[in-house]
Amino acid sequence: MPLLKVMRSSTRSINALLINPNGTSSMTEACLRSLEQTLPPYCTVIGFTTPYPTPSAIEGHLDGVLSAAAAYQAVIPVASEYDGFLVACFSADPLVNSLRKELSGPVIGIMEASLYAVQMLGGRLGVIATGQRSKIMHEDAI
Repeated sequence: MPLLKVMRSSTRSINALLINPNGTSSMTEACLRSLEQTLPPYCTVIGFTTPYPTPSAIEGHLDGVLSAAAAYQAVIPVASEYDGFLVACFSADPLVNSLRKELSGPVIGIMEASLYAVQMLGGRLGVIATGQRSKIMHEDAI
């Protein structure tokens, strides 16, 4: 039986929005730097730091809710310019599901993507938390 090779050639560029739901622009810049060497040439990722009144860090459920509300209000007006969305917060951030209900493009959070990847690899996983509130939030999410 001959092997069938399926190739999808894409000349269409993909524009993704990396959303940092906290108000720390240095974190957004660090996320973008971490992507530089791995992006395909047809993909552009634009960084977005959520404006005030978002928390500077998301360490608990309340921080997640407050930041999601601020990010949602700021992202929705510009969302039509992007093909997909990456929420750059290592938590089960409520912004992910909020955007999924509103937008037609794919939306994924970095925690969700990490958990999918580790699940495919099998074995055990560990998460290093920055504080007790973060630990509880991550345990609940996992």
